[in-house]
Amino acid sequence: MPQQSDALGQFRARLLAEWLPAFANDSKRGYGVEGFREDSICISEFDAVNFLRAMDGGLVEDLGGGRYRCAQSRANEQIFWEGPKRDSPRSITLWLEPVITIGTLARLAYDLGWPAERLGMQTIDYAFDLAAYREGGQQGLVIACEVKKTQAEVDT
Repeated sequence: MPQQSDALGQFRARLLAEWLPAFANDSKRGYGVEGFREDSICISEFDAVNFLRAMDGGLVEDLGGGRYRCAQSRANEQIFWEGPKRDSPRSITLWLEPVITIGTLARLAYDLGWPAERLGMQTIDYAFDLAAYREGGQQGLVIACEVKKTQAEVDT
């Protein structure tokens, strides 16, 4: 697990070296990393630590091409947002909400002891970003969480 003081550096380095190239160079996209806006890396140390814990602990499966899911996920998640197709190079930014969602999975599993096989991203109706279920699967929703990246979004 990364230490608090170096988590942001580790997150940034892996984002640029691993996750961004996998996303941008995926055969379904193939537009390269040139359009990535590094100023979009606005993540807290807290969220970086927890995201790295989830990724390194195997809580989230890397499906390739910048797509991720966990045991009870209803959708594949990606951590980048794509700008308009007309942009050349196509703009790409870090999408903070899925980063926070994946980090929250780590908190539930590793800090609170929630079984990893009962965690998911997106509820069955896609109303919430994160879900935790009773034994037996998606009919037994216990925790539903909507992730917002700013207090203003929460207030809205």
